[in-house]
Amino acid sequence: MIEGDHNTNMFNAALRRLNGEIKTLSRLNLQSQAVHAEDFFMRLLNALYGWGLANANWEDDNHQAVDLVDEGGRLVVQVTASCTRDKVRETLAKKAMAGYAADGYRVKFVFVGEQDPGAMGSSDIPNGHGVTFDQGSDLLFTEGLVKRFSHLPPSEQRDVLTIVDEALGDGGRAALRHIGRNEIAAINVRLEKRRAYHPSFRLMGGVGDGRGIDERLLPKGLEVEQIPNAARTVVPDGGAPVRFGEFVKASWESGGQCHLLITGEGGIGKTVALLPLATEEGFLPRSTAAVYVPLYELAQYCGDGEGADRDCVDRFVEKDFPDGKEALAAASELANRPWSGGPSLILLMDGYNEVPVERHRAVDAGVSKWASWPGVQVITTSREVSLYDVPHMRKLELQGLSREAVSAYLGVDAPDESDERLWRLLETPLMLRLYAGSKTYDEGE
Repeated sequence: MIEGDHNTNMFNAALRRLNGEIKTLSRLNLQSQAVHAEDFFMRLLNALYGWGLANANWEDDNHQAVDLVDEGGRLVVQVTASCTRDKVRETLAKKAMAGYAADGYRVKFVFVGEQDPGAMGSSDIPNGHGVTFDQGSDLLFTEGLVKRFSHLPPSEQRDVLTIVDEALGDGGRAALRHIGRNEIAAINVRLEKRRAYHPSFRLMGGVGDGRGIDERLLPKGLEVEQIPNAARTVVPDGGAPVRFGEFVKASWESGGQCHLLITGEGGIGKTVALLPLATEEGFLPRSTAAVYVPLYELAQYCGDGEGADRDCVDRFVEKDFPDGKEALAAASELANRPWSGGPSLILLMDGYNEVPVERHRAVDAGVSKWASWPGVQVITTSREVSLYDVPHMRKLELQGLSREAVSAYLGVDAPDESDERLWRLLETPLMLRLYAGSKTYDEGE
């Protein structure tokens, strides 16, 4: 990962950690962290935008309805944990705004803690005193600050990260709490249970400890390259079929963070390839956790409408795990670890083709958020190639079983060589498994 991307991930993680703490404290009516955030954001905004803000509250608490003032730049800023349209409207309606308007000041709002940009609505917020205020550019959310940071040169990014470390101390980017093996194991246990009861796994003969799938039923795949602006792929020169597990491990050795897409027709074995990942002995490093996310279920955790929903994965984890909040906290910490010879958290996103079209944008936003964090690898299965836009993605196209493999599996039950339609059907592992089962049933075993 290039330095700018790494820095941006660290900055994003630090702000979101601060937001989480403020969100919790606000619900408990404890505002000390929010007040501390004013000082932090004074330094942060000055570094990000080149402003000259000073803390207006040093001389008089909540002086003149704002928190930060840049007299030379004619700018006032309110830092608030109340992300509501009413909060903005009430601030703009205060008498002090008439004075700021007369003196040519612009007012901006920086939101900390729980944030919902959609809560501001699409209609203009009343601004009776006429202070300079643009609803599109003067409401600053974490996402906008991260975007601004990402456009800075690396040297300036490092300066901003120094401010983050100094201001937040143990809450800063370096303060990722220790996630022990027990917490990682608790996440992986959920995957074991998902696997044990998944219909695809059971249909393919999976039982007990997860090692019941016949290796002969697991297809190989070809790594492919997407043709720009086209719905087709090509196999690079020298490409050779590989097992799914081999493909995953090779991606960890590629020198930096990358995400994977596994494609293939229905029944080819995409889901079955994902499910044993955390239970195959010695496959995952001890410091790596894996979370299985059926995308048709994830779509149910998206907000109403067709808009983006960056928090849908968070809500899924909270609901799917018995100790949801603890699991989400552990997953978030793992996600923010640096990529070092592989990921700390793998998200197994299964069945993109099963997501309703109207929920694509919401799911895309939620997955892309997690994919942007440095310690995460997203592995997605889909029958189609096109899906959410995440960087550094490698694609494996699963291939049907060879006629030799089918014949060896069926033995004397192999169909007549002339039955081409049946042979093509049996190239699909699930169909082969069902066909073999029907032969066993016919024989009365």
